[in-house]
Amino acid sequence: MKKIILLYLYILLPTMGFSQLIATSFFRENLAAINPAIIDLEYLQYKLKNNIGVTYQDQWLGFSDDNERQFTFSGFADIIPKKSNFIWGVNVSYDQAAAFQFVQTSVRGAVRIPLFSKYHNLSIGINLGVGMNILKLRKITTADDIDPLLNISENTNLLGAYPKAGMGLYYYYYKDGRNSFFGGISLPNIVPMSFSYQNENADTSITGQGYLFGYTILQHFSLQGGYRYHLGRDNYLDVSGWFKKAISNRENTNFPVQWNVFMKYHLKNIFWVGVGASASLGTESALTHQGLLAAFGVDWSSSSRGMLVQFGCTYYTDLGMLQNYSGGTPEIFIRIGRF
Repeated sequence: MKKIILLYLYILLPTMGFSQLIATSFFRENLAAINPAIIDLEYLQYKLKNNIGVTYQDQWLGFSDDNERQFTFSGFADIIPKKSNFIWGVNVSYDQAAAFQFVQTSVRGAVRIPLFSKYHNLSIGINLGVGMNILKLRKITTADDIDPLLNISENTNLLGAYPKAGMGLYYYYYKDGRNSFFGGISLPNIVPMSFSYQNENADTSITGQGYLFGYTILQHFSLQGGYRYHLGRDNYLDVSGWFKKAISNRENTNFPVQWNVFMKYHLKNIFWVGVGASASLGTESALTHQGLLAAFGVDWSSSSRGMLVQFGCTYYTDLGMLQNYSGGTPEIFIRIGRF
């Protein structure tokens, strides 16, 4: 059954990439990956000067073997120059779905503009970078030895590179010890790209053509929002979420709409626990997923050292078809910042 599900996903790849199907992170701290204008609440709370963070997500635990592993890894680093309204950052991500991989790197820049007061700010940001996709043919197992996938000369990998650009707007209200909120809108992928691979050595009597493989990286539209409600001096509730929709004018296609909602309760400004839900809604069953998650973490800060260390762990379980074949999706997040 695992082979059948993955085969179904491979059939869909001529029109989309895996990064268009699944969420790469459940943590609010990683929202800069989809909106380059974001200035995270922890930047404002701790007045961070710089930080670095990493995230690892093992997707669909147990739904893998040597040829069928799904995971993502991402890292970011940001710096806010002293007494500056600018923020600069870099992001690197690696997304693997069985034999298919995405590698992306980008830099971002954002400027915040005070509006009604110093507590109300509008941030405008852009990011520029490059991505590469890799199809590792040696990881594909076919039932037929004369399958055209195996007759592609001496190539073992199919590669494709593409430019990456995004832009976003982000509005927030933040005041120490008071309820705060934020909202954003962004286009994570401004430049759509289509790829196709041709097999010059293909036997057209078998394949009918030299075309081997193709897919499209689509433009995306995304919304983000959140609210922090204080329940005392050092206790507060964080609620955040985001929405993403692929933009396409292709006929007879309905790409999934993604929703992600996450709620965290912080105790004594150190420990936190959280719950959330995620949904990817499409017309095809392979594109439709709903699930719930539980989370916990620690935010440790030291005024004498001027340091913030954040650790968080989430565990997501699918409520649909994959629940019968997957043990869930764990994710770990670590961030270190200086203030």
